[in-house]
Amino acid sequence: MYMVKRGLVLTLAILSVAMLSGCDRYKDAFVSRCQQVTGQSSSDCSCAAGKVKEILDNREWSIFGLVLSGESKAAETEAAKLGFGGMFGLMSKWASALSVAERQCSVRGLSRM
Repeated sequence: MYMVKRGLVLTLAILSVAMLSGCDRYKDAFVSRCQQVTGQSSSDCSCAAGKVKEILDNREWSIFGLVLSGESKAAETEAAKLGFGGMFGLMSKWASALSVAERQCSVRGLSRM
């Protein structure tokens, strides 16, 4: 019993550290794609990713993270759960978030992502 509790505590601690250290595969995918599209530095693209993530909710962020990670089938499945109107709202919010990120982080061309 003690070993199970200890293992659970250790697992939760590792996950907490990973989350606090910024381990976000969607952010990594955003930064990588941003650098490819815009030619900006990783710090500029990281700033843009942070701004976009602030504006989108977790579900919206994960859908676009899946798209940017090349997991289009999973992204389509999650987007379909939003319904027809929800997908248009998502696209509008994504465009707005990119616009804000461009202005606040001085990164041009994010709309090409």
